Amino acid sequence: MPRRFLPFLILLIGLLVTALTTWQLQQTDRQRSEARFNAVVERAVGGVEATYDIQLALLRGAAGLFNASGAVTRQEFRAYVERLNLPQNYPNVLGIGFAAYAATRDELERQVAEAGSPDARPVAAWPAGTRNGYSAIRYLEPLHRGNRTALGFDMLSEAVRREAMIAARRSQHSRMSGRVLLVQDMDRRRQPGFLIYVPLKPGGSIEAGEFPGWVYSPLRGKDLFAPLFQGAEFENVHVAIYDGAPSPANLLFANAAKGSGGEHTASRRLQLGGRTLTLQFGSSPAFERRSPIRLWLVVLLAGLAISALLAALAWQAERLVRRVRAQVVRRTAQLNNSNARLREEIAARGQAEAQLFQAQKMEAVGQLTGGIAHDFNNMLAVVIGSLDFARHTDDVGRLKRLNEQALKGATKAAELTQRLLAFSRRQTLIPAVVDANKLMAEMSELLRRTLGGSTRLETVLAGGLWRVFADPSQLESAIVNLAVNARDAMPDNGQLTIETANCHLDERYAATHPDVVPGQYVLIAVSDTGEGMPPEVQARVLEPFFTTKEVGRGTGLGLSQVFGFVKQSGGHLNIYSEVGRGTTVKIYLPRHHGTAPDADGVPATQLERLPRGRADELILAVEDEEDVRLMSVGALRELGYTVIHAPDGAVALQMLASHPGVRLVFTDLVMPEMDGIELAAAIREEYPEVRLLFTTGYARNAVSRDGRLDGEVDLISKPFTIAQLAGKVRQVLDRPAGNDQPLVGE
Repeated sequence: MPRRFLPFLILLIGLLVTALTTWQLQQTDRQRSEARFNAVVERAVGGVEATYDIQLALLRGAAGLFNASGAVTRQEFRAYVERLNLPQNYPNVLGIGFAAYAATRDELERQVAEAGSPDARPVAAWPAGTRNGYSAIRYLEPLHRGNRTALGFDMLSEAVRREAMIAARRSQHSRMSGRVLLVQDMDRRRQPGFLIYVPLKPGGSIEAGEFPGWVYSPLRGKDLFAPLFQGAEFENVHVAIYDGAPSPANLLFANAAKGSGGEHTASRRLQLGGRTLTLQFGSSPAFERRSPIRLWLVVLLAGLAISALLAALAWQAERLVRRVRAQVVRRTAQLNNSNARLREEIAARGQAEAQLFQAQKMEAVGQLTGGIAHDFNNMLAVVIGSLDFARHTDDVGRLKRLNEQALKGATKAAELTQRLLAFSRRQTLIPAVVDANKLMAEMSELLRRTLGGSTRLETVLAGGLWRVFADPSQLESAIVNLAVNARDAMPDNGQLTIETANCHLDERYAATHPDVVPGQYVLIAVSDTGEGMPPEVQARVLEPFFTTKEVGRGTGLGLSQVFGFVKQSGGHLNIYSEVGRGTTVKIYLPRHHGTAPDADGVPATQLERLPRGRADELILAVEDEEDVRLMSVGALRELGYTVIHAPDGAVALQMLASHPGVRLVFTDLVMPEMDGIELAAAIREEYPEVRLLFTTGYARNAVSRDGRLDGEVDLISKPFTIAQLAGKVRQVLDRPAGNDQPLVGE
């Protein structure tokens, strides 16, 4: 590729990584908003249930009064209700009443007469008419003007109330009526409401076979439920409560919030007192706007800035190379016009200048790429170290801090780099003997979580399966890649089938597939029932960056990565697809005949058993990059060490003087003013007993080529995992005294 296109390639990769990261963070914001909405819904449902339970408890207390006293007078009933102090303690309750039951009209009028009048006005049973059983409201407290209107009313005369009262008497349990207009509101506000009835059961002073009536409570929907939805969390959430199916005729309550236009809706059904209440919820756009700061916007702006900066640096480097080349051309032209007697000298000088040009060009490119590599590795040290550290802690606060550190890096850039290496077959593999059946069994739960509930997973594992010699983590990654591609090809549900089998690819097959070596192979086939691919797509499916997915949904490197891994492992990849029928991807890996140690199917992501430190082992961490320093300090402390840290060499020497118990100095090599080598020399002179461990974002060869660092010095390269750090620190601390590695020049 011409060098002039390098800045554009860097810019394109940066924009792609930024777009992918931004999309993922947007999805996280949507999930967080949905979780907040669901929490509001569950609190609302719980509040409605609790409110009903409180009303029921009040009525059961009143029923207990009748069981204890038998015939309860108006004065006794009023005294009981006054002790409850309903206006102050339960302001949403209109009152608590007693409705007497009578088989005949005469008996009903006698009971009303016995109850007497609470004031000078007479109380009569109403309305008139002949019915199968009668009732009359004898007591209703507190006795304000609205409740006084209801005295004597026969609730059995109205169908909705009668249905609930008869159901309560027959079941001997509380029942709630349907939506009604309360007697208290017939001439006034006409708000919808309902009633709760508790039948008086035999027991105590009530004889068996005797049924005195019901204690009940009239309730307005707005008075009862409005206090539940007055908090700030319901300002932008619309709530509606219906008696039964949602319709205007069944509406009991609706708050004032506007719930249209939002992303979230929910519906819940509650069984209360033999009735079904339907609760409907809807969010407004203002609900989503109340989410915390949109981190994806910060990442988007930062990603665009970093991509532009890297592209500008590459463009400046290319300009430098062109200037050097132009300068050499000019000087060569001048030499070619020199005296004929000096031609041999001119030729020699031209050759020397050409060598100088090549050295200058390579030095310029080396300085540029080395600086980018250093900064990029520092970024990866924060990201990978933080995520690896997160695997070893369950503390929610610490996990959040680690994730915030990780978001500052370019994880997507590291993933893209690994995929490019896989396609070019230049990635570092750690092969081991793998039982593919055991690996599939261990991956089943991971695959089900990856596929989600809409895709069925079926595995068909062959008995007596041969083993293969491959990198288990890369094999696992390849299978997950194929599973994700299959899931995306089945938007309307489907079935994913993974099969294993022993097979033999003979010379005839190899003749039509030049990359295949005839022999025994283990087959891993991943099949889906998705849309399939037309021939023109199949012809390009292994090309890097080719994708049929929407913008932002894929990099086009998934199948390329799988293909690179299979070829690097000595295997073969075959794809068969029919439009409308689905796709099958077959991975052939060579059978292993050797006796290499069995990986036992353990995935590379399994947590290593980490060497631990002790609290009395004091370590000084020196690093000029604050994020890298904080990550290293956190990892060492998690491993059990006591850690202090410094931002540069001068501060580190001061801390050594004030902390005589330091056993090891963990220092970066590349730092301003005093670098790691100079710091180490000062430490060896003043504190020879202190051990040294270096770290750097450069490759070892890039650091040691100028002779400043001996190849045997203890060094751990960035990025490193917590397991690598734990092992290296333990190795340095446990080395016998007197075996410390020398610095160059010692």
